[in-house]
Amino acid sequence: MAQINIWTIGNTGLRSINRTYDGLRAFANSSLVGHIHGTEEEKKLESLLLQAGAIDRLTEKSDGTYARKWRLSWVRSGFIRCRVKSSDPFKQDDIGPEDTLTPLGQQYANATTLSAQQELYLRVLSVPLYAECNGEFYNPFDWQGHDKDGHFFSPLLWTLKVMFSMEKLYGTTGLTFEDFSIFVQTSCPESNSDFIANQIHEFETQKNNSEHKKRFNTETYKKFGESYSKSSQNFHEYGDMNLRYLRMTGIFAKHGRGIILRDECLSLAKGLLAMDYTGNDLIDNVLLLYNIPSLPTDNIEGAKESLNDLTQELKSKGISYDLSSVNYDLVSGVNTTRTYLQNILDEDNEKKFAYNQRFAWQEISEYLSMLSKGRSYYKNEELDIEIPSSEAPAYLEWTVWRSLLAIDNLSCPPDKVRSFSIDHDMLPVNTAAGNMPDLIAEYKDFELVGEVTLSGGSRQEAMEGEPVRRHVAVEATNTKKKVYGMFIAGKIDTNTAETFRTGVWYLPDDSSVELTIIPLTIDQYKNIFDSMFASKNVSETRLIQILQSCGEGREKMTAPEWKKNIEKYLLQLLSN
Repeated sequence: MAQINIWTIGNTGLRSINRTYDGLRAFANSSLVGHIHGTEEEKKLESLLLQAGAIDRLTEKSDGTYARKWRLSWVRSGFIRCRVKSSDPFKQDDIGPEDTLTPLGQQYANATTLSAQQELYLRVLSVPLYAECNGEFYNPFDWQGHDKDGHFFSPLLWTLKVMFSMEKLYGTTGLTFEDFSIFVQTSCPESNSDFIANQIHEFETQKNNSEHKKRFNTETYKKFGESYSKSSQNFHEYGDMNLRYLRMTGIFAKHGRGIILRDECLSLAKGLLAMDYTGNDLIDNVLLLYNIPSLPTDNIEGAKESLNDLTQELKSKGISYDLSSVNYDLVSGVNTTRTYLQNILDEDNEKKFAYNQRFAWQEISEYLSMLSKGRSYYKNEELDIEIPSSEAPAYLEWTVWRSLLAIDNLSCPPDKVRSFSIDHDMLPVNTAAGNMPDLIAEYKDFELVGEVTLSGGSRQEAMEGEPVRRHVAVEATNTKKKVYGMFIAGKIDTNTAETFRTGVWYLPDDSSVELTIIPLTIDQYKNIFDSMFASKNVSETRLIQILQSCGEGREKMTAPEWKKNIEKYLLQLLSN
């Protein structure tokens, strides 16, 4: 077998692509623009990223490593201008001052919606800036002088070519994680897409005929790893990272742990393949990237074709819509309508997702268990689930949201319960903003404010005590319904419990609001959730009854006594 290499869209030091927006937005509005090279400047950038919530923490010995990783990510995405090296085939004057925002970067920093951010990543990844030379792959702006001999390609477009070959030959655009990590990310247009599709089909056929599929996967990775000069773990790590970037374009849906082309994006994907920039000079493609690459939907015919795909998808799901006011002569009118219909489709998908959570309670329970134990991956014959380690806080909010959807009886739409964004696959994009509750579940007779954190140390009270009480108090003053608070963490610090035990918040006029906020560990909440479904006594009133019981008599206890009392009550509850 010939020597194998793997192309990488991002870098393993910055896996949380969804945080890129927060970081770049903060940078764009700072005095650091044009000045993020050098140890002191890099440390300033790290502090800025920390304040923006783009990174979770910094160590006292931080030397600018985080800043360099973020800068590299922005450079490779075309959001900021690179520092030109002597080996590069163009000069700094050709592209503009280093570390300054490109028009593309400025537009990304101003993109306030997930769909707008995804569209920009679609533009970014459509430009062929990855180099292949003698079997080696080079990331954008890291060509090392190979550009004269190399062949430039777009990993996104290459993935689409393989998908369309799969569809032509075998009737599906779906790629499993193994298909992608073994065959797609190790090849490029110098290979034939039909040849790669046949390799994938042969692999899947042999796996399906195998008695031990997991062992078959392991042996296949080992076989291909023998022709790969670096750690074989890179097949998994780079595959996970590459798929995250591809999914950020918005045109793919999850297919198990792999991807599949979304039906409503078929014409858009074909249009992308028809936009051939491979004949351009390198500097032309760099400037194309910086100045916002075009999409097929930027012209009227491409926009109409994509709109038609979307209407067909809505019709197939029985969703009604009105297009009587659309101006089909204007690109802007057609694209505005596409956005409108996409929102309708997303809302319908979320409502169906919400309804199905009652049947997914065991999966939700397993997610809670993983989050409690700090595990990132779980698989059995029925479940194959993953929590990216850097995204655990977002997954905790998402999992508790799913649990409330499973309990149901909400008097508000499912999207109104959450304060964080989700993607087309209903997966979390980010955590809730700090100025609002993580979750607000509204029911007929009361409201439940949910706040969650993985923080469990001595700073938990400082970080969570005031915001949680304030959020519950604000909600209590804005409704006539009774408001309950539920605080869930990996571990409850005793000082945090004391803050919630007193349960009082003073308003600007010195009047007070009495608060009911119950602190629970993730394990305790999981046990409450499991007990309701196991006993088939699932209702919002049952949840509130349990929370009320946890809060009884707390005014007569110390914080340590209250924590022990909650644990004792829940143990008795589970034993009955």
